[in-house]
Amino acid sequence: MYYLLILAVGVERVVELIIAKRNARWAFAHGGKAFGHGRYPAMVALHTALLIGCVVEVWALHRPFVPWLGWSMLAVVALSQGLRWWCVTTLGRRWNTLAIVLPQAPLVRRDPYRWLHHPTMSQWWLKGSRCRGAHGVADRSRFHPGQRGAAEDTDPSRERCAGLHMMTYDTELLIAGGGPGGLATALYARRQGLSVIVAEPRETPIDKACGEGLMPGGLAELTSPGVDPVGMPFRGIAYLSEHRRAEAPFRDRLGRGVRRTTLHAAFAARAKEQDTEWIRARVKSVHQDAYGVTAAGVRAKWLVAADGLHSAVRRAVVV
Repeated sequence: MYYLLILAVGVERVVELIIAKRNARWAFAHGGKAFGHGRYPAMVALHTALLIGCVVEVWALHRPFVPWLGWSMLAVVALSQGLRWWCVTTLGRRWNTLAIVLPQAPLVRRDPYRWLHHPTMSQWWLKGSRCRGAHGVADRSRFHPGQRGAAEDTDPSRERCAGLHMMTYDTELLIAGGGPGGLATALYARRQGLSVIVAEPRETPIDKACGEGLMPGGLAELTSPGVDPVGMPFRGIAYLSEHRRAEAPFRDRLGRGVRRTTLHAAFAARAKEQDTEWIRARVKSVHQDAYGVTAAGVRAKWLVAADGLHSAVRRAVVV
């Protein structure tokens, strides 16, 4: 069973390399730059040697299986694998085994990255040492100094995490409020190549008794950035009283009646497709200086107030 575990980890490494190669093509196509590339073959060799060493040591030295140690370490391996794939799915196309910097990409703040700066490194230490411990194998290897060394070749102004544009700014544009107005702003900003973080404390979609009738012009503006919510078409507007009716048909295009939750969900889905970052936060105070703005713990070049009628941002900047 131990040999099957090592084989499964080896197969997983191959799958990860395939995913990493695909993600690298995407990253380089979007201006990504690789750092520490010269040390990458050594890192691959070390990780391969780890798996081979696990098998050779058990076979050559006749290491016994210690049940209490083996089963407990197997549980830790399973937990570390869960953490690893949580990181992979959270980062999406930005995950890689290489250190690739995307100059315009904002800081990832969701899921495991809320609490750990480098959760992938944490799980690697857990899994590497516990794979050996699963069969009583001694922990004599020191792989992670080499892994950390690959990061030491990176540009210091962007070192905090691969794929981040860091040092002075967390993002170029911070948007307070994740309603349709804020998300429309995010989509148009992403079209211009700006990195965007949306600060919204509530779960989406947010229901509200307005915005359910889209005029032809508004509908055209929505479809331009790729938002196309499901709804019912209508050809004009009619005003009714007890005895009178005033009607104005549209000239050449149709409007669309859309549930507010459907509209908001369509905005949110499109914004996430465009790599807009989200944080669960409410902007309560704003600090401005000559170089940018800080709000909700985020440093940005610009801030957009899209937080509604009773805007906290408006009160904070006294507008």
